[in-house]
Amino acid sequence: MNHLRVDLHFSQASWKGVLLQARDEALAIDARLQCALFLGHQAEGSLREFCETIEPPMVDICLVFHETEKSTASRRIELAQRELAPHGFRVGAGTNAYFAELNRGGLPEGDRILLDQPAASTPSTI
Repeated sequence: MNHLRVDLHFSQASWKGVLLQARDEALAIDARLQCALFLGHQAEGSLREFCETIEPPMVDICLVFHETEKSTASRRIELAQRELAPHGFRVGAGTNAYFAELNRGGLPEGDRILLDQPAASTPSTI
């Protein structure tokens, strides 16, 4: 196993304890963390606290979601990039819902999906 996923709901007061327990469990099995970050109303402050709580080398990737959205809105991805990337955290986003559920609802107005392409080309928008 190369990673251990931990769901962190910043709206819950226990999120730091959950993160530190997951860190200890990952260390015990020589793995890194995949942190699913569920943002709420205080997203910017929550991301800053996250950066202060754990060291980037312990985290493989941060998956950014919102507590009430089926897919992550572009503005939340941009916020996460601004707050996390300068500290060395990799950021990913998308949906924590089942894909069938996402397909029924579609993307938030004005959002887009970026598909990774080989390094020689640029991402495509669909």
